[in-house]
Amino acid sequence: MPAFFETFPLVLIDQTGTVRADIAFRRGSSMYSIEQTRVVLYFSGGILNSTQYSAPSIVKDYARKAQFGEIFLFDRKTSVFTDGVLRTSPRGWYSSSHHVLALIFWWSNL
Repeated sequence: MPAFFETFPLVLIDQTGTVRADIAFRRGSSMYSIEQTRVVLYFSGGILNSTQYSAPSIVKDYARKAQFGEIFLFDRKTSVFTDGVLRTSPRGWYSSSHHVLALIFWWSNL
C-alpha cells in the first residue's frame, strides 16, 4: 500500500452502526483509538476461522488491509453490513479528489 493511503483516517463501525474505534489522521484527534478501546479482532470463516487477535498493531494492520479489500472477500448475499465500500472522513475524500483532479490536469497537459 502506498504511504499516501496509510495516513487516511479509518473508522471501525459495528453491526448497529455505532463507532467502536478509529485510526485518526492525527493521533491527538483520536477519540476512539484502538489502543484505548482494546479492540479484539475475530475471524469467522475462511482459513483464519475462530482466530482472535487483541494486539493493537495486528488489529491496525488488518484494518488497513481490509480498507482496500486486500485480504477479505465480502459476502453480500448473507449480510447487509459487509458491502466492501470505502468509508472515510470528508478530509479523506477532499484529499483523494484533489489528487485525482491533479492527475487529470497533469495528463491533459502532456
